[in-house]
Amino acid sequence: MSQFRNSLSLKIISLTLLLALMTVLSALSGVKALNDFKGEYQAVKENYFSTLIKVSELRRQSQDIINASTEMFLTEDLAQLQWHIYEVADKKQWVDKIVVQLEGDTISYLKLYDLKMGLYGHIDELVRRLKYKFKLEEEFLASYRAAVALKNNQLNNNDIQQYITMDKAIAHFNPIINQDIELNRSVDLKALSTLINSQEDKLDPAELVQIREVFTGPASLASTYQAFVDNNEKIEQLRKKNENFNDLFVSTLVSEVHTVQTNVLDTLNAIEREVSKRKISFYIVIFICVIATIVFVFIQVNFIKRILLLR
Repeated sequence: MSQFRNSLSLKIISLTLLLALMTVLSALSGVKALNDFKGEYQAVKENYFSTLIKVSELRRQSQDIINASTEMFLTEDLAQLQWHIYEVADKKQWVDKIVVQLEGDTISYLKLYDLKMGLYGHIDELVRRLKYKFKLEEEFLASYRAAVALKNNQLNNNDIQQYITMDKAIAHFNPIINQDIELNRSVDLKALSTLINSQEDKLDPAELVQIREVFTGPASLASTYQAFVDNNEKIEQLRKKNENFNDLFVSTLVSEVHTVQTNVLDTLNAIEREVSKRKISFYIVIFICVIATIVFVFIQVNFIKRILLLR
């Protein structure tokens, strides 16, 4: 009898341990599901959200560079241009850092890199053209002052006819005097040379050489003005190119942001589906544990009753 009672007690203990084990397994299943979800969410956060932030920052910094380059077209002297150069240099450091960080994270990394290098080359060319523009302006003003000095010298010599001729020659480059002149108009060298040559018999050879050097020589008003016109045409082309860069960066980065957002949503939907599956599995485990608990409780109660009857 005592042996039978010990056997029942052993069975009760075994059932209790089994019930505890199932409870532990149920809890571990829930913890594992939560840990898996946490890991998957962390992977999404690290892989996609970080990329999304970097792309958004790249868009902002590149836009700042393009805005600064747009402001360069409005600069009136080298000092103003230099401020924009400093601003662009600072933004370029950020862009370089972000593009390096995006390597391998985006499907259009090479396109972004090519765009970045193209933008840098465009800005370098723009800065070079603008600096050349300011240099030409200084040279043109120096030549213009020399031409005015020659004209005034004729007036001091009471040579009214030569004074009028010089004034007509200067009018080729003065939009105030000559209302027909346009900023990007080519210099009419033929008409200018004809005007100067018409006075060849009335001028000393040395004076004629000086006038030709001032108006039509290698570093004259005509050559400087023509170089200024040509350079302005290049600057205008760069202005249009600047607008194209803005469109290219916006379209590329918007497309990249859209791609990253789509990947995030797809991944989160996949995680949500997986969580739903694990949730169902977890409920099934809990249901089994509850049923098993009820069964074990009934068995234990039956064993306890039998033990009490034996006593």
